[in-house]
Amino acid sequence: ARFTLITTSPAWLQSWSAQDTRAWERVGGVIVLLGAASEPSWPAQVLCVEERDGLMAAWLREHGAHAVLARPDHYVYATASTPQDLSVMIQALERDLFGSQSMP
Repeated sequence: ARFTLITTSPAWLQSWSAQDTRAWERVGGVIVLLGAASEPSWPAQVLCVEERDGLMAAWLREHGAHAVLARPDHYVYATASTPQDLSVMIQALERDLFGSQSMP
């Protein structure tokens, strides 16, 4: 019952700003990285998985996205097509959950 960020782009996780990392940690979500090995520099909790059927990677391609943010009830909160979209998405989620005051 947590927010889940699913992505196929390890480079995006490496490019997160400190503000993105703090926002994601505040949200308390989990990150699922499809088809890549783990890196110690990635923020929060990152679960690296290899898809057997490619269903999620195909869904992302179909929607022109490299990342999807799923709500705890498994509905899509937002998708991201660029690293900047991902940052905006994370910041918006933090605002939606906690209001306009973000943690310093």
